[in-house]
Amino acid sequence: MSHRNKNENHRTKRHTVADRFHAQRSDHMNNDYHEGEVLTSLADMMRDAIVIVDWNGSILFANRAAAVLVGFESADEGIGLNMTNFIHPDSRESVIRDLNLIKEGKRGFDTDYRLYKLITKQKEEKWVEALGTKVTYNGKAVDLVTMRDVTARKKAQDFLIRERKAFGIITEASLKESTVSSLCRHILAGLTEILGFDYGVAHLYDPKDERLYVTSTVGTIDDLPDGFFPPAHLDDNYIIAAAVARKWEPIFAPDISRHPIYVTHRRRIGELGIGATISWPMAGSTGNLLGVIHLMAKTPRNIEEEDRSFFETVAGMFAIALERRKMEEELREAEEKYRTIFENATIGIFRTTPDGRFISANEAIAHIHGYDSTKDMIKSVRNIAEDIYVDPLRRIEYSRLLDKHGHVEDFEVEGRQKDGSLNWFALTSQAIRNASGNIQYYEGTVQDITKRKLAEKALKESEEKYRMIFETTGTATVIIEEDTTISLANTEFETLTGYDRGEIEGKMSWTEFVTPQYLDIMKEYHTTRRACLHSAPRTYEYQLIDKHGAIRDISAVVDMIPGTKQSIVSSTDVTHRKEAERLLKKSEERYRNLMEEAPIGLCNIDIEGKIGYINRRLEDLTGYTRDSLLGRSGLELPLFDDETKRILKKRLGERLKGDESRAIEVPIRNKNGSIVWIEATARIIEENDIPTGLQIVCRDITDRKKAEEALRHSEERYRGIFETTGTATIIYGEDTIIKMANTELAHLWGYSKDEIEGKKSWTEFIFHEDLPMMQGFHRQRGVEPKSVPKNYEFRFCDRFGNIKNIFLTVDMISGTSLRVGALLDITDMKRLEAQLRRSRKMEALGTLAGGVAHDLNNVLGGLVSYPELLLMQIPDDSPLRKPIATIQKSGQRAAAIVQDLLTLARRGVATMEVINLNQILSDYLKTPEYEKLLYYHPGITIKTHLDNNLLNIEGSPVHISKTIMNIVSNAAEAMPCGGAIVIATENRYIDKPTREYDNVVEGDYAVLTVSDTGIGISADDMERIFEPFYTKKVMGRSGTGLGMAVVWGTVKDHKAISMFRAPRAREQPSPFTSPSQERKLAEFRMNGIHALTGDMVKPFWWWTTCGNSVKSLHTCLKDLGMSLPPYQAAKRPWHF
Repeated sequence: MSHRNKNENHRTKRHTVADRFHAQRSDHMNNDYHEGEVLTSLADMMRDAIVIVDWNGSILFANRAAAVLVGFESADEGIGLNMTNFIHPDSRESVIRDLNLIKEGKRGFDTDYRLYKLITKQKEEKWVEALGTKVTYNGKAVDLVTMRDVTARKKAQDFLIRERKAFGIITEASLKESTVSSLCRHILAGLTEILGFDYGVAHLYDPKDERLYVTSTVGTIDDLPDGFFPPAHLDDNYIIAAAVARKWEPIFAPDISRHPIYVTHRRRIGELGIGATISWPMAGSTGNLLGVIHLMAKTPRNIEEEDRSFFETVAGMFAIALERRKMEEELREAEEKYRTIFENATIGIFRTTPDGRFISANEAIAHIHGYDSTKDMIKSVRNIAEDIYVDPLRRIEYSRLLDKHGHVEDFEVEGRQKDGSLNWFALTSQAIRNASGNIQYYEGTVQDITKRKLAEKALKESEEKYRMIFETTGTATVIIEEDTTISLANTEFETLTGYDRGEIEGKMSWTEFVTPQYLDIMKEYHTTRRACLHSAPRTYEYQLIDKHGAIRDISAVVDMIPGTKQSIVSSTDVTHRKEAERLLKKSEERYRNLMEEAPIGLCNIDIEGKIGYINRRLEDLTGYTRDSLLGRSGLELPLFDDETKRILKKRLGERLKGDESRAIEVPIRNKNGSIVWIEATARIIEENDIPTGLQIVCRDITDRKKAEEALRHSEERYRGIFETTGTATIIYGEDTIIKMANTELAHLWGYSKDEIEGKKSWTEFIFHEDLPMMQGFHRQRGVEPKSVPKNYEFRFCDRFGNIKNIFLTVDMISGTSLRVGALLDITDMKRLEAQLRRSRKMEALGTLAGGVAHDLNNVLGGLVSYPELLLMQIPDDSPLRKPIATIQKSGQRAAAIVQDLLTLARRGVATMEVINLNQILSDYLKTPEYEKLLYYHPGITIKTHLDNNLLNIEGSPVHISKTIMNIVSNAAEAMPCGGAIVIATENRYIDKPTREYDNVVEGDYAVLTVSDTGIGISADDMERIFEPFYTKKVMGRSGTGLGMAVVWGTVKDHKAISMFRAPRAREQPSPFTSPSQERKLAEFRMNGIHALTGDMVKPFWWWTTCGNSVKSLHTCLKDLGMSLPPYQAAKRPWHF
């Protein structure tokens, strides 16, 4: 990226001061900046330096940041000075040229950032980025310049450039030089040039004889006589390099005469004629000593910390290049030995083509990639990027680096093993080129770094966690080095001191923040704490000076970081607290007066219980004077009885041990013998965190105790009334929570009183459909009690889901927001009312049906009997036979309807037999009525599932058969488009009432179920299906509305249970359950007419009041050769 592009990025990403001034200029191009205060306030808010200069360079205005930049005490100090005085000579010409360009209206540095070097008042060099623009100030055209300190960035760039240059020199030497000596000379020459030193020496270490040998020298040192640098043992004190190698400590001596080594090597330094030196030990990859780099200058040099870091990096690269070259020489000398090492090495060694195929590899690399052998790996891996690399682009990057630099070090790759599992490995490789410079292959080593990467990940997570803890402690926290430098500071410390973290970390000492009166003692703590951890206090207070000179009171907690000489300090600003303490001390006397005049009794006792202070109110309560009580033990006074003394002694002891403060109520007998109740609270009095006594606050509660006693009697009386009202009663508040509930409500709801009071809302027992109405009443009652009813009904849902009908009486408790409600369970009453209404309705309908049926029966006698007589007398081919038969069938159907009316009217079964439902069903399925049903409904199929072990029941076969026929007929008519009817029987044991069966006697039951796939029954019709004459069919065409009424009557007469449900799945299930009779089926004889013939006449009764019936009977008997006795009185039977 070009320098201009970088500037444009700066302008885009960072809204600089100049940008803001340009925005102001666009809105006020012709405005005159006379408002100095406005400009000063705006400029001082900016973090960048702002300077306004005339065309001669004189400073007309500067903000606070500009003063800090050039080292002034204040912004006013620079007014009138020439800005070029603070420009480094290297940049002065450029600055003057750019100012003239802007003055002439040409492009200077008003659009692009320019980089200049400044000289501060303290002669310190700084680099700045500057942007200038032409503005009007006090009526004159001037130049407004904004500057940003980029010294740190410039140093980092210079460091990077030097590092890259050094890296290039070392790489070039590694590629060009074939011997160790020429390699060292090439690199030394480059380093002395980069760092500006006069000469350099490379001492290489031979571990065989443990000596240092001079391999190469550069610079004017070449003029020294031969033998000036003889081989040296590491313990040779004459040679500087030997001292460096022996101690493994580099020497950085900008002025060697001031360095400690000057004392021991003064003569040698004089012989060499050096004023500055850098000497650094070189370590191999295994930590072994390779040698010493020794750079020297004739005069002292300015060696900065960046030079140290640079040289450390370069020395490492030098060591790598040196070690590699020595390795190459050793490899050339011992090729066969290398092959053995290659095959048995614990690290992977390989040779690959640039396009990603293995040429050779050892067993270690095969194992790293998850293969059993090298042969297996080379055969399986066709393309390393695709078969081994998780990200193939890493292979491209690896090849690019080798092509560019010729080698790579520790190139980390995430790989995929043969079985698909992931691992990490590091490559150290070089590119091998042919004579023409083309890469033939890559070779190098592979190390499995999976464990290291996992450890790094864990370490990173741990560092992030502790960094977060460090930042979020809530206190200003710093880590301090042994030399008092602050190495790490959190955001709270920035806020406390007013300095940025960049200004603090590694640059400032904690001593700069401490006021002089605390500095000496804190320095002593700093030193002694590192000698013996517990010899200095862990917590103490001091005063801190912030960036603006403000003094703050600080409470500090200090501890050592284990295993280091670092300490961690947490500081809390207690300025406000200390100020409060000072104010408290000043007002102590005022509060003492308040204590004396307080309306409550106050008493201080020491740790032994002796009274040290009482106020006037306590004198009044006890009747004793202050002088008669001071110095005496409070528990020995005649104020307390034995029980009260025991309570007070126990409570005071608990309080002194740290128990929480709470009030106790005790009686005292004052001096005149009267009983006074007091409420006492104790507070611990401490000195230096040690309890020294208690302060007791006494409040006269005699009147309250009397009121409480009266209230207790009142509550007991009303509690008795509340519990014995005979109805479920509750008291609840505006929030619907039940405050009190009596035993009746607990029984009604199914919860205990402890589960209800203060925990449950009355809304929890309201049926969901009634809840909105009840909540509306509740809200309105709180606003206008008279606008809502006090009595109404609702549905109540108990703990087990049972629904009950409740009559509620509710009203407000006067003077409170509480309500009282009385709940009366009227479920049984509602059910009895419904049963009574149904019984009366059925009774009225039965009476009506009975009367009508008798009359119709007499009328229908002729319609049924005469057609039969006529059919007996006319020939079979008579044309009248069919109409007469039609009349007969119509009469029979009418008679059947009349018979249903009579069945409904005569309720009750006169004769009960032991029967089996399976047999009744089997008989029904053989009847003409069943055949007729199938004929009229051809699309219907009827299936039976009968329990072979079905229990017997006691009942009337005729009535039950009629019931089955009616139910099956209804099911068939509910399926106009066809379907299926299933008739099933089963045994069932019922041991307790359920929601489906009411008033059930425990025992075994036989169950009959009829279900169909028809249209079902709507919920609105379910309540009325047993009402006589209620039908959804067309009256007179397919139903009379009596069939289900007859079923209901039969079920009730048999003390059975009926349950109908529909239409959830288009079915009409009709379970019919009857108590079973566990006994053997007996044999019965049927009474009645077996045959009406002349030779077999059985007695029978005929009961009639209709003349037509008598006539028809007379005719029929005459045809049979029988006679009729004289007509008897009405409503009396004939006996034949």
